[in-house]
Amino acid sequence: MVGRSPATEAEKRAAAWAAARLIRTGMTVGLGSGSTVAGLVEVLAQARPDACFVAASPLTAAAAKQHGLPLVALDAVAGL
Repeated sequence: MVGRSPATEAEKRAAAWAAARLIRTGMTVGLGSGSTVAGLVEVLAQARPDACFVAASPLTAAAAKQHGLPLVALDAVAGL
């Protein structure tokens, strides 16, 4: 994106990998929205944690589906 430095993008990617490493088998994880979450979705597609995800926006849901991440509806889970 315009205006973002390579260092900022590298930091976001590092944060995404750090977040992905916190996900444990069987967790249900909320995915927010925005450019940082878009990078996280890409990382999760590579890491393939054994978890389900709840998307906060239609755009995040579309990205998660495109990357093959299992989605559940917010009203289908007891909590995040």
